Parts: sequence; structure tokens; C-alpha cells
Amino acid sequence: MGEQYRVDRGATERTVADVHGAAEDVAERAGALAEALDAVTSAASGSDVIASAVSSFAAARSATAPRIGAHLAAVSAVGRVALAAVDEADADMAVRAERGAVR
Repeated sequence: MGEQYRVDRGATERTVADVHGAAEDVAERAGALAEALDAVTSAASGSDVIASAVSSFAAARSATAPRIGAHLAAVSAVGRVALAAVDEADADMAVRAERGAVR
């Protein structure tokens, strides 16, 4: 029971917020990339081979960005859960310390 730990709560909260912000940024950039690639595909419509290649590239990139965003959102959620667990452990330790002091 003599476990000790130290959590820099402020730094952890900032990191969780940064990861959440990065997830949102990935989603925004993915949208912008999709629009740009659609424009390139339209511009290349005179050549079926080029349009097909750009379209294939766009589909692959469009599928990757949401997965990255989902991963980052999951990491952010795990960070929030971890902070809640630390809060719960701190509260439990405080109650135990108080009970021990009363005895």
C-alpha cells in the first residue's frame, strides 16, 4: 500500500487538450485536402489515367485521415479517463489518511 506517484496535472491536462486539438486539426485538414484533390481530379478530367490516379490517391488519403483523427480522439479520451482515475485515487487516499488519523 505504500505506493507513491506524482502527476503533473496541469501538464497532463494541457497534453490531453493538445491531442484533442490535433484530432480536430486532422479533420479540418482532411477536409481541405479532399477539396483540393477533388479540384485536381476535375482539372485532370481530360485524361482518364491521370484523373483515375488522382482519384485513387485521394481515396487512400481520405480514408487515412479519419483513422488518424479517431486515434487521436481516443488517446485524448484515454487521457481524460486517466485523469479521472488519478482524481479518484487521490480522493480515496485522502479518505484513508483521514480515517487513519482519526484512529
